[in-house]
Amino acid sequence: MVSTKRLISHFILPILILSATTSLFAQTASDRENFLIAKSLISQSKYIDALPYLEKVEGAFPDDVDYWTYYGIGLSIKGVTLTDKTERNGYYKRAKKALQRASELGTENPRALDLLSMIDSMMETDNFSDANPEVEAALRKGEEFFGRSEWAEAYKYYEKAHKLDPLNYEAVLFMGDCYYSQQAYKQAIPLFQQAIDINSEKSIGHYFLGDAYLYDGRSQAALEKYIDSFIRDPQAEVSWSNFSKWSDVSDQQITMSTVAPPGGEPTGEIVLAPSRLEESDGTSSWMKYGESVQAWKARNVGKRFDVATEAAGLQAVSDEFKRLMKTGKVKEPDEDLQTLVKIADDGMLVQYVYLFRMRKSFSEDYQFAMRKNEPLVRRFIKKYILGIPLGGGSGIVG
Repeated sequence: MVSTKRLISHFILPILILSATTSLFAQTASDRENFLIAKSLISQSKYIDALPYLEKVEGAFPDDVDYWTYYGIGLSIKGVTLTDKTERNGYYKRAKKALQRASELGTENPRALDLLSMIDSMMETDNFSDANPEVEAALRKGEEFFGRSEWAEAYKYYEKAHKLDPLNYEAVLFMGDCYYSQQAYKQAIPLFQQAIDINSEKSIGHYFLGDAYLYDGRSQAALEKYIDSFIRDPQAEVSWSNFSKWSDVSDQQITMSTVAPPGGEPTGEIVLAPSRLEESDGTSSWMKYGESVQAWKARNVGKRFDVATEAAGLQAVSDEFKRLMKTGKVKEPDEDLQTLVKIADDGMLVQYVYLFRMRKSFSEDYQFAMRKNEPLVRRFIKKYILGIPLGGGSGIVG
């Protein structure tokens, strides 16, 4: 299966910050002591050892965002170690509730949010190896040691799984993660690359290799791998947060270009507010989108609304904005529409739709379309998501 669950352990290099919402009135001294012990263990990445202490105080910290974040991640890690799927899913269900509560309380932990987005798929298919029970057992045992930060013991079991099945993706990936977790980035890099060689379609290997490059001081190589990961799974929270991490560590500023009609959102389905569209700034051009979509629906009753149709509607907006600009009626051109014109003129509307305006009806075409035009996707990401100067014409670095 896709080993996105590995994010559970790999990304836990925790920074412990007490939430401003923490209440000290509903807990006993014993509760607070147990929570402090748990946080001490978490600071050492020992989530499995911390979990019993978090379980002891369940209910004592109903409004503490840190508690629910750590508890959700801890339950997820424990679940990964279990060989029985029913028992494993029991932990995942509890993890989901904890992570949902953390989300309600406003957690900004991108790992917890990403876990929340993937927890259902983890319950559906959750075997490292369906073909070889020995490999599955070795990897689960390795995860148990990994969850306690016992890297050497974990490595032994991952290596055992690798010897039993040299083409098992997770075995090699996890071996690399043992080195990464000890900040031995140079040793981790070839193992992460080996995992990618086994299966380049899984996003997580690219993400992990990007992390190893980044903390080894190779920021440009890291960025390329983060882009590889992003292309393969743009809906994952971590795919976006990787870019912020790269920006912070490499001291490179990111300037994202967004496009939205007045009163609308820059992502998701486009919703127009006709009363807010004006000719003086060109936003009346958005009416062309509505007209285009309605005309398509009238001609194609019962058919699936696809990316090409969405892109055509946006092209109509771009064309109308350019027409209005030539008339001189636009006095203060809308910045978002100027960006849309640039994207359209670059021939990247399809890429824009997939990455910013994804709908359920588009998702089934995503992988084929993105991989077919991957060089163009990379250029879009660099130019419009990261704001990296790329030069002109054929000089674009992609």
